[in-house]
Amino acid sequence: MNAGYRIEPTNDKFTVFGPYNQDVAVHSTREDAEEEIRRCLVEDARAEMARLVVESAIKMHMDMFCVDYETAREEIAHATEMVD
Repeated sequence: MNAGYRIEPTNDKFTVFGPYNQDVAVHSTREDAEEEIRRCLVEDARAEMARLVVESAIKMHMDMFCVDYETAREEIAHATEMVD
């Protein structure tokens, strides 16, 4: 459920570490640290969904225009830069 996030108490603080052992945040209470992990998990889920949407768009672009993956990725990336 924590997807590799963990909390380590240090002195009077609680440090949240991410799945790649990076420092995410330091909080004064365990409850705040646990809330940080919940926020991170939601953010991770949103990022994964966005990645899946982009992958789908790239594959559809490849099929529609008979281009390779890199060309489709670059064209999709360029198009997203133009969106406000």
